[in-house]
Amino acid sequence: MNPLVPNAYELIVFYILPVLFVVALAVVILVVLRNRKSAPLEFLSEDENDSNEQQ
Repeated sequence: MNPLVPNAYELIVFYILPVLFVVALAVVILVVLRNRKSAPLEFLSEDENDSNEQQ
């Protein structure tokens, strides 16, 4: 058995999981940035109006 060839555990832990983690992180960042661009200040104004109406 060649020690330079990774086994299944090494493939999953050191190659597949880091790639999945980076892809998931990139998707989360893109979704957050798109939501921030579409509605930058609407949530703040709605929160202020709701708090004023409750008092």
